[in-house]
Amino acid sequence: MVLPQQKYSAARTFAARILLACGDLSLLFAAAIFVCGWLTIFGRRFGILADVFPVSLALFVAARLLGGKDLVLSSLGNRLFLACFDKLTAIAARRPALLVGCFALVYAALWTAIGAQRYLNWYADISDIGIPYQSLWNTLHGKFYFSSIKANINLFHDHVEPFYFVFLPLVALFRSPLALVVAQNVVLPFAALILLKLAMAKTDYAGYRWVVPLSYLAYVPLHGIMNFDYHALAFVIPLLFAALLYLERGRFWPFFGFALLAMTCKETVPLTLAAFGVALAVCDSRNRKWGWTLAAFAAAVAVLEFKALPHLLHYKYTYASLYSHLGPTTWQILLSPLLRPRAFWGGIFNVHVADFSWRVLAPALFLPLVYPPAAAPILFLFAELVLPAGNQKMSYVHHYVSEIIPFLYYGAICALPRAEEFLAKRLRVDRAAAQRRLALAILAATVFFYGKPEANYLRAHAAPADPDVALLQTLLPRLIPPDAGVAANDCIMNHLLNRRYVYSIRHLPEFANYIDYVIYDRKLCPINLEQQGWESEEDIVCGLPYHPIYQTDRLIIYRRDAPGEPASEQGTGNSEP
Repeated sequence: MVLPQQKYSAARTFAARILLACGDLSLLFAAAIFVCGWLTIFGRRFGILADVFPVSLALFVAARLLGGKDLVLSSLGNRLFLACFDKLTAIAARRPALLVGCFALVYAALWTAIGAQRYLNWYADISDIGIPYQSLWNTLHGKFYFSSIKANINLFHDHVEPFYFVFLPLVALFRSPLALVVAQNVVLPFAALILLKLAMAKTDYAGYRWVVPLSYLAYVPLHGIMNFDYHALAFVIPLLFAALLYLERGRFWPFFGFALLAMTCKETVPLTLAAFGVALAVCDSRNRKWGWTLAAFAAAVAVLEFKALPHLLHYKYTYASLYSHLGPTTWQILLSPLLRPRAFWGGIFNVHVADFSWRVLAPALFLPLVYPPAAAPILFLFAELVLPAGNQKMSYVHHYVSEIIPFLYYGAICALPRAEEFLAKRLRVDRAAAQRRLALAILAATVFFYGKPEANYLRAHAAPADPDVALLQTLLPRLIPPDAGVAANDCIMNHLLNRRYVYSIRHLPEFANYIDYVIYDRKLCPINLEQQGWESEEDIVCGLPYHPIYQTDRLIIYRRDAPGEPASEQGTGNSEP
């Protein structure tokens, strides 16, 4: 005779098995989305893993509540997950560099393709790729670090980023902004190999050797950096990884060498390294001397970049103006937690900052905050990003997060032994079991926070950004001489950069003396005419010596008046600003 309780238990087990089967199917569906980028079923497009993964998680949780832990552990999805984890851990124990190198190669290939598609199909932003490239091209042609795109200035007036000059040979060799994008999107994934060396220096568990680098490669902010064209600041990631590796090995001169190179990526990096040096000196007795040395050295470089260099070049940074609501002077801004607590702490404790913190720190399980030398620069950078008026710098998918990434993963690696000890005591398991569970938790967080699969980016940028792109690719080399000064819509400018003078139409008529051709497309990267004080397209060149040489219903190309002189022979005929 079957008792009611037994019937109830059998029904619960049966229901749990149904839920597990649905969970396994949803994971297969998520895998298909990952490979294809998105899937359309009955008119609805499933494009992000987050659309499916929460459903899978809910199904497995419900099955756990109904059928128990052992039933869930026996599911197909869980068995495949653990089998893959154990297999890759066994490979990492023998050949970790080969395994991580393969991961890095795949990511480098994917993101190089994505970056190339963005540029070739006219999705790239002129600020993120055009300004640095044109300044390097001008440097090679006798006008040191000069950019007409930034209103005819030397770029040291905008940022201190001399690391750009490392890529002068690439610009000279390939003569295309695409060379910078490719260099960035190859170097950043292969920085995972340096992270592997850091993991091997701090831990002895093979699982960390591939899980931590994979977490870095799958990190959404890193994808944001590689997706948004090119920034010198991005190279702070491999440079600081290398510096921290030499710090762990006790080789302090290479450490300072890579730290100095990192400081050339942007003027804010010395401030971050000064915070790291102070925390290192206070919290790590072994490296106290070198921590104070780094802090003093980084502070000196910061003074050079924020004070001495601007004075020498006769300009003034407006960096502090982002924080003017905290105080009119640098010292008042630094003391704003005490002098203006409402403005300071109100800027930190809000919903946007909470979401930003979760997206940035949760993939590393918040472990870096356990290790004070890494926590100090991370918290400093958080303050730098979230405190500007209007939170205008706060984005977890932009290059501003670059400085956080090295300390995030270095801090996580340094905190792992302490986390293992905590888990071993709390769960009453041996150290090996604690290591395995911690590595699985990091891997699960990596999957959960993955974001969009690369296939999604590839499909999104596969077609030209606009129908006029093909037309312009044909017209520009035929109608515009290679030495002519040009003003155009922003996205058109990106494909006219091998010349000294390239301007946004917004710069008319201020720099009309340096502009021989004006290219205006009504739909491609449209300009807000009213904001510029223009009522129609004709107002753009009204009163200026230009006449149209090509016109469609969307596109107009103007040339400077030069009676009797063909366009192909006109040249610039302008003096330098």
